[in-house]
Amino acid sequence: MNTELFSTQEKTVVNHAGGAAYAKSAEEALAQLAVTACFGNTYYVDAKEQLDEVLKLAKQCDPKFVAQAAIYSRKKGYMKDMPVLLLAHLSTVDKELFKATFPKVVDNARMLRGFVQIVRSNAVGRKSFGSLPKKLIRKWLVDRDPNRLLDDSVGNTPSLGDIVKMVHPVPATKEQEGAFGYLIGKDKEILPPLFKEYEQWKRNPTDQTPKVSTRLLTSAELTTEQWTQIALRMGWQELRMNLNSLDKHGVFLSPGITRKLSEKLQDAEAIHRSRVFPYQILQAYLSTENLPNLIQQALQVAMEVAVENVPKFEGNIVVGLDVSGSMHSAITGSRAVSSKTTCLQVAALISAVILRKNQETKIIPFSDSIPKVRLNPLDSVTTIANVLSKLPSGGTNCALPLASVANEGQKVDAFVLVSDNESWINSPSYYNYYRTNAMDEWLRIKKKNPKAKLINIDLTPNTTTQLHSQSDILNIGGFSDNVFEVVRSFLNDDTKWIDAVKAIEV
Repeated sequence: MNTELFSTQEKTVVNHAGGAAYAKSAEEALAQLAVTACFGNTYYVDAKEQLDEVLKLAKQCDPKFVAQAAIYSRKKGYMKDMPVLLLAHLSTVDKELFKATFPKVVDNARMLRGFVQIVRSNAVGRKSFGSLPKKLIRKWLVDRDPNRLLDDSVGNTPSLGDIVKMVHPVPATKEQEGAFGYLIGKDKEILPPLFKEYEQWKRNPTDQTPKVSTRLLTSAELTTEQWTQIALRMGWQELRMNLNSLDKHGVFLSPGITRKLSEKLQDAEAIHRSRVFPYQILQAYLSTENLPNLIQQALQVAMEVAVENVPKFEGNIVVGLDVSGSMHSAITGSRAVSSKTTCLQVAALISAVILRKNQETKIIPFSDSIPKVRLNPLDSVTTIANVLSKLPSGGTNCALPLASVANEGQKVDAFVLVSDNESWINSPSYYNYYRTNAMDEWLRIKKKNPKAKLINIDLTPNTTTQLHSQSDILNIGGFSDNVFEVVRSFLNDDTKWIDAVKAIEV
C-alpha cells in the first residue's frame, strides 16, 4: 500500500516565509484573525489580503460560529474593526444571528461608525443597510442617553451626524430631538444640558470647562488650569493616552496634581474596567521617560494590576520567545495610525508576565540562534519585558528552543511558544512533508515528558502554525489578558481555544 497516499498524519503547507507549516482549520483560522487582524500591513501580509482571507473564512464557517467569533473578538479580544466586519458579514447571511449579535458588538459610537463605514464600503457585498440594520441603528441612537451623544460626535468617516442623516431616527423626547438636530447642523431651541453648557463655553471659554470629551475642548487654546481640570476628569484610558500632552501643558508642575493622577493610574477597578491591553501600558511606560517618577511608577503598578489575574502554572515551565526580525513589525500592522509597539515587545511582555507569576520559568529567546540573557523574576513586568525586547535578532527557527530543551533532556510540564510562526530556517523544503521541525522536536520532548503540554501563542493574523492542534497542543492568538485564562483552562482541564469561542452566548 502507498502509505503516503493513505496517511492519516497532518501534511504541511508553505507559510508566508517559505517554510513548512500546518494549515489551520477554517474555524481556527477565523478565530486567529478575529483577535489579531487590525487591517494594517504586517511583515508578510498586507491589509487587503487580511480582509479577503477573513471574508473567505467567514463564508466557510457556520454563521453561528461567525457570530461567536465576532462577540469573542470584541468582549475578550478587545478588538475594534474585526468585530464589526464579522457583524457586517452576518447581516448578509443570517438576520436573526445578526440581530442578536449587533448589541453585543456595537457597544459604543466608535463601533457603530465602524459598522456603518464597512457596510457603505461594499466590503461585504452590500452598500445599503436594508431594513433590519437601519432599525437596529435607529434603536441604538434612540436608546442612547442624549447627553452622551455629544461625546459620541467625536470622530469622522462617517460622523455620528452622517449616520443620523442616513437612518432618520425618531426622537423620543424634545431633548433628544434637539441633540439629533445639533448633530446634523440644525439649530434647536431645546438641547440637553451638556450641549448647552458646551456651546456657552465655546462662546466664552472659562477655566471651568464642561464635562465633555477632551477632543471637544482642545480645539480651543486652553490654560494650564483648564488642562488640569480635564486631566482630573479623564477616564483611565484617556489619561494613559494623553500623559505627554498633559506634561506639555504643564499639568505635572503641581506635585499635588501629579500625585492625584498617579493614584488614578493605579486604580485597580478603573484599569480592569478600561479593557486595556497590557501592551498599551507598556507602550505608555516606554514613551514617558521624561515624565515625573510618580507617573512612571504608577504605570508599573498599573501593569502589575492589569496582569494580576494571570494564573500561576504548576510544574516546570519553559517559554520560547521569538526575537527574530519579523517580530519587530508593529503589533497592529503598518498603516496611517498604528501602534508603535512591536510584536516582539508584546511577546516579551507575555514572557515577562509568565516569569513573574512562575519564578522558576526558563525563558529561551531565539531567532536563528539563542542569545544569552539573565533575568531577575523579582523585577517589575515592564523591566523584564524591556530587557527581553532589546535582544539581538536574526532569521526564524521555531524548532530551536524546542531542540534546546530536548537536547538537554529537561523536565517540562508546559512549553509556551510565543511567535509569529513564520519559521523558515532548516525547514523542510518540499510541499506535503508530514512534520515541521518544530513538531519533530516536540515529539522528542514528549518521549521524556509524556504528560507535557505545549501552548503556541501567535500574535499575528496567521492561518498556518508550526505545531498543529491536538490533545497536547493548544494554538491560540491574541494579545489581551484573556489569553492567559484560556491557557489556564487548557493546562487544567484540556479546554481548547475553539471551545472557549464556541461557549460564547449569542
